[in-house]
Amino acid sequence: MSAIRTVGVVGTGVIGASWTGLFLANGLRVVVSDPASGSEKKLNKYLQNIWPDLKKIGLKSGASLDNYQFVGTSLKDHYSKVDFIQEVINVVPRYAGASSLLESCYRMRQRRLKSKRVCWPRLMQQHVLTS
Repeated sequence: MSAIRTVGVVGTGVIGASWTGLFLANGLRVVVSDPASGSEKKLNKYLQNIWPDLKKIGLKSGASLDNYQFVGTSLKDHYSKVDFIQEVINVVPRYAGASSLLESCYRMRQRRLKSKRVCWPRLMQQHVLTS
């Protein structure tokens, strides 16, 4: 596996925003998505608030708040840009549309499709996905 340089983060609540800050502090580029209203603004505010503490702890070479891009409701058009995906959402069937890879697999399982054979191998060939 090649070095991880760009991370995709799905979800910008406290945990997702914290992961984003940690990845940025380690000099990585981060592509972020979240379907929630106002999530881009909340993420920016959160990162601005935690950045001084991350500086005190110590930033790696290349660390910058300029290294993240909020891409809207989904990473689906940005998978080719990322080496690793950190997904931080609650996967529940009440969503009108699947907003994430894990949720898509969950929905496939609910429909009694063989999601492990369809979703995971195809995804795992190209990306590391954690949740």
